[in-house]
Amino acid sequence: MTADLLSASSREFFTGHLADQGLNQALSTTNWCGRDYPAAGIPQRVPDRWIDPDDGTVTVAERVFGQDVRPCNETAEVEFAHKTGLTNQAGGDAGIVRSLPGAGAGAGAARQRSYIVVVYTNLGLRFADAHKPADPPGIHPVSYTEKIATLGRDIDLIMARRG
Repeated sequence: MTADLLSASSREFFTGHLADQGLNQALSTTNWCGRDYPAAGIPQRVPDRWIDPDDGTVTVAERVFGQDVRPCNETAEVEFAHKTGLTNQAGGDAGIVRSLPGAGAGAGAARQRSYIVVVYTNLGLRFADAHKPADPPGIHPVSYTEKIATLGRDIDLIMARRG
């Protein structure tokens, strides 16, 4: 398959929707910014449309994540245009990772990156982490094992070094 399969406007439309994803809870866990669990994943920026301007929390449909994501957005290094998927028996996330403008500039900083990542596992809803703490009342539960997030972080670290 080549880029010629879709027109430039169609490619822009689809990647725009993927970049506007609100369910950052698998390879990236930015919606739970600052929590001890789950582990941090790909250091992506959460799209503004999902962030409450008063308290910085993310709500997608009825899913309330309850953490102020602004500190993570300030240190975000990439845009992650992606799509998650979760069933009882499987979990996954796939997308395009690109450095944010200005990210990676400066001495010792991560290099610019642009890569595609796909993770599809048999670690679905029924494979919760044994050490998973209780989710706060009214907050969207952590449904994926945090191993997916740590894998996302490790892949991103490799790609950041590679440039």
